[in-house]
Amino acid sequence: TVEDKLAPVPSQTQLPVITAVCSLDTLTPPTATDNCQGTLVATTATVLPISESTVVTWIFTDSNGNQTEQTQEVRIVDETAPEITEVPEDFEVILYSDMPYVMPDFTQIAAASDNCKLVSFTQTPLPGTVYSQPGEVVVTLTAGDSFDNETKVSFTITLSNRLIIGLENPEMITVPWNTP
Repeated sequence: TVEDKLAPVPSQTQLPVITAVCSLDTLTPPTATDNCQGTLVATTATVLPISESTVVTWIFTDSNGNQTEQTQEVRIVDETAPEITEVPEDFEVILYSDMPYVMPDFTQIAAASDNCKLVSFTQTPLPGTVYSQPGEVVVTLTAGDSFDNETKVSFTITLSNRLIIGLENPEMITVPWNTP
């Protein structure tokens, strides 16, 4: 009776760490040597694409059911922060006594993008905030990606008070020419 009870022997004692940006779409299966079949190619249950760092388990199985497992680390990285474009320049808003300024949603005016996956694009102060007093308001747009990279940009809105006051009995005023 001839029996094969020897498991396949991986060609590499340790598989290299694979590093990819954003995600990994393909894996190259490692090989092993089997005493009966020669070279075997590993299989894995890992689903592609891989979008988070993980450990892949490779399995070598010969025709007699002998198995060897080997693991390989996959690191998914992204060190590139999101980009924010079309940011408004600083500008002035004139306040009138009967019309306050309502903060628009500048995330609909500016644009944010990321090389991997943009997960947030927010504004401070929030859209819909009402202002009726003069002053400066710094608006900050923040974009974040799935790897905790973040970009912030700011611009200033100057709220000016230009109240027009009505006079009940205005008098004519004469001012000499070139009077400071």
